[in-house]
Amino acid sequence: MRSLRPILLCTSALTLTTLLAGCGAGSRPSFAGGGSGVAAPSSASTPTVTSVAVQVNGTAPNRLQEVQFSEPMNPATINTQTFQITDASGQAVPGVVSYDANYYVASFQPTPPLKPNANYTATLTTGIASAQGVHLASNYTYAIKTRKALDNSPIYVVSTVPGMDATCASTTKPITITFSEEPNASTLTSKNIVIMGPNGGDLAATISINVSATVVTVTPEADLAPAKRTSYSALRRYGRSSADGAFTEEGIHVRIQA
Repeated sequence: MRSLRPILLCTSALTLTTLLAGCGAGSRPSFAGGGSGVAAPSSASTPTVTSVAVQVNGTAPNRLQEVQFSEPMNPATINTQTFQITDASGQAVPGVVSYDANYYVASFQPTPPLKPNANYTATLTTGIASAQGVHLASNYTYAIKTRKALDNSPIYVVSTVPGMDATCASTTKPITITFSEEPNASTLTSKNIVIMGPNGGDLAATISINVSATVVTVTPEADLAPAKRTSYSALRRYGRSSADGAFTEEGIHVRIQA
């Protein structure tokens, strides 16, 4: 498993107020299960790599490498033999490989960090198979060019939708949170992102991501009721880790009320 710093409790909160001002109910969007934003296959299909994690401001040598698959994968087939990073001479670099079943994401954490200003190649081999036992049709490779400096900066929230003082907010549309960089998929859990109802209880919701972007989508499993004086909060309770392992102590609190 990858090594992460201990989760930190939020020490501050940013409140965003949104009014549900008689805009009509609308219809709920349909979202795929699994939290990955892609539909689970109905029959055995050939899995593919759909996304490679975005690297904001260049690839820092200590950054986690993440790839996302089209469907649930067999974690036993995702290891340092089937997910490798090699240097310009073809030498494999050491690292820790893991798989997040919630988002179909495989990760490679270089240990120690990669060299600065260097070229590498990431390879996912046909040894990787789906949960249904179907292997990748061919090796998947992508190039990595590291930047000079390590990345130890904390991740933070850039914006949310609904946003600050937005009006006529939908009771059926999901909440989106845009971060400053790609969040570590393993930290995107129901403990770290919570929708709290008017009575303070947690509401069931689905968290979805695409690792090629820095946006996280939170979809309540039931419509939010636009009753007067009813409020809902989407709250990041704890610090979240970015792909470089740095946690933030800043909380984000989005309140939606009629």
